Amino acid sequence: MTIQTEAPAKLAVANVAHQYALSTNLVLQCTADIQPDHWFAQPCDASNHLMWVAGHVLNTRSRVILGLLGGQPRGYSEELFARGGKLVERSKYPTPQEIRDAWTKVSADLATAFTNVTDQLLSQPAPKSNAPNFDGTVGGLIAFFALHEAYHVGQLAYLRKFLGYSQLVG
Repeated sequence: MTIQTEAPAKLAVANVAHQYALSTNLVLQCTADIQPDHWFAQPCDASNHLMWVAGHVLNTRSRVILGLLGGQPRGYSEELFARGGKLVERSKYPTPQEIRDAWTKVSADLATAFTNVTDQLLSQPAPKSNAPNFDGTVGGLIAFFALHEAYHVGQLAYLRKFLGYSQLVG
């Protein structure tokens, strides 16, 4: 597995930037060979499917993280992938390829944003949010969302294995 490391960042956020870069590759690797129908399989009725988890991470990365880093935030089907959102009929979701293509685009934008981030931006007070924040700064909120993303990447890996595909790492 190749880990994207060409997203240099200021020292204060360099390790967090590398966590995002690792997640970029893990999501692409995790979803590369999943059959389209499998994106909607659920371990039980109360769980999310791979499409929702992938879309939720994409939406959070594209809307929240890019915005915090001073990039151009944009959402992808926000109403479908919002925190606590309910699953809807399959036809309302984007295609798996649309999710993967958007992930690639947003990930490139994110790498650029980390390259251009300043210590001044990272040390600013974080905007009000329901999300936990490690130190009350923009940098602290970005660090929390790295944890959030890793949590959901783990869910993607679990769903991949549940669907009968090879394990993601290890």
